[in-house]
Amino acid sequence: MKKLFLLLSLPFVAMAMSGCNQEPEVKNIIYMIGDGMGLAQVSVMQIEQYAPSAFERAQNIALQKTYSANNRVTDSAASGTALATGYKTNNSMLGQTPDGTRVESIMAKADKVGYESGIVVTCYVTHATPAAFYAHVDSRNDNNGIIDDFMKENDVDVMFGGGTRMFSEYFAKQNTTWEAALQEKGYT
Repeated sequence: MKKLFLLLSLPFVAMAMSGCNQEPEVKNIIYMIGDGMGLAQVSVMQIEQYAPSAFERAQNIALQKTYSANNRVTDSAASGTALATGYKTNNSMLGQTPDGTRVESIMAKADKVGYESGIVVTCYVTHATPAAFYAHVDSRNDNNGIIDDFMKENDVDVMFGGGTRMFSEYFAKQNTTWEAALQEKGYT
């Protein structure tokens, strides 16, 4: 996986180092993940759609193998971790390698160099795919561990999604509300 990231990164590094001013400076990167969306799903969409899809209009398309370290059939936690960090892991694990070594996500790396980051989802923010970008837990079902990591270790600037029930249960045990805890962390 690291080799794939390196291979995909080399053209951008080469352009940056050459001082090439033909293209405008990249100010933002939007990383969209269609959860559960493989070639079969994209092919069916393209067959059924009358107008060209965004995939067909794209200048470049890349494929990535995201099978997990312990299974040819991956789950959202392992594939999300591969997409977020460049490391393969076992099914159900988030943000760490199979031996439990925590790995840094692309969002954490971007934050270190001054970029702002955000996660926008149509599911729970503690779901495996978004959590792969900020959590480091053995199980995707460990909502308390995922929320712990969100509250203590992430620098996500914007977060949109569901999951207030999980946050309510978590903070009720701490005699506070999720609203108060998130406001204390700087969220509105």
